Amino acid sequence: MTPDRVDISGDSAVFHLPHTARSAARTLPVPEWAVPLVKAERWVALAAGRDSWSIGYKKSKTKVEDIQSAGLMTVKPILDHAGLRFDRTVTPSSIRNTRAHDVFAEHGIFEAALVLGSHSLDRAAAAIGVQLA
Repeated sequence: MTPDRVDISGDSAVFHLPHTARSAARTLPVPEWAVPLVKAERWVALAAGRDSWSIGYKKSKTKVEDIQSAGLMTVKPILDHAGLRFDRTVTPSSIRNTRAHDVFAEHGIFEAALVLGSHSLDRAAAAIGVQLA
């Protein structure tokens, strides 16, 4: 991805995809969950002096695994820089649970459950390590 193909504004972003043999040029919104990852990858690329960066990932068996893989591959350079790449406690679910815990602290269990994609408030609370009253 090159800077001219991504517009990032606040909490939203769009990709400007070029015309190819199989598709017309188009503009696609970046999913809300991916905006921080795209920002982070762009920052890492610019800090390393690169004028482009990769946001691709290999498809998995389920949509959740695809999302986790995309996120983890984007966060990998950040984990490397922080010395956490080989820390076995840092997993896609631990990153998601940490984000959900932060959302819980600010907005409550309902929003934290949304971040986790959980229909159960009890399961969401257990995942982020909080006790519901």
